[in-house]
Amino acid sequence: VRTTHYPNDELFLDLCDEKGILVWEEAHARGLNEARMRNPNFMPQSLACVEEMIENHRNHPSIIIW
Repeated sequence: VRTTHYPNDELFLDLCDEKGILVWEEAHARGLNEARMRNPNFMPQSLACVEEMIENHRNHPSIIIW
């Protein structure tokens, strides 16, 4: 299952773990444009979001790619 845009719910990931469903979890990256990416806050905020997602979901064996 490829998920997009938002962090996944723990219940969804728990069910995927139980049923052996592989998950491709994506970081929040919708509505990107050049102006937004040039903002000096863009990279630190993006990295913080990815780090938080990995920290919160790192123990789910169903996630095979971030």
